Amino acid sequence: LATLQQGGSAVTAPEAVAAAAPETVATAAPAGGGEAAAPSGECKEVKIMATATTFEPKILFINPCDTVYFNNMLTHDAQAFDELVPEGVEPFFVKLNQNGKVTLTVEGVYVYKCNPHYPLGMAGAIVVGKPVNMAQVEAKVTGRAKGIVIKLKKELEQKKA
Repeated sequence: LATLQQGGSAVTAPEAVAAAAPETVATAAPAGGGEAAAPSGECKEVKIMATATTFEPKILFINPCDTVYFNNMLTHDAQAFDELVPEGVEPFFVKLNQNGKVTLTVEGVYVYKCNPHYPLGMAGAIVVGKPVNMAQVEAKVTGRAKGIVIKLKKELEQKKA
């Protein structure tokens, strides 16, 4: 395995996965060595599937320490927006044409996109624990990512009801 240090995140490129593209591994942790949220319960593995021009699910709720697997990434990548992740966290990036996994340990909202298909609205959101940075995300979101943030806000309001 080769490890490349990108800001505060380690990105590891392991050998090819059987019957799949190579895999990118990233950990979204505090860039300045801050505190990650304590996991509530057991850490889980969850999947996001890339389809023609969308991620499924578009919005994912997980606990700190859960690992998100991005699958079916041929012709896709997944890049978190710099300004649409919790403060002090290095945004994650799953390389084009590679399945990948990201372990998120800091609570908050992470909005991401597929660069090749972003003009068609291919974006998603992951909420880790509590959406502690939702106001920041709403204030800074631009472009096609606004649609996913509006959907996320509606979903969060429904969860409160």
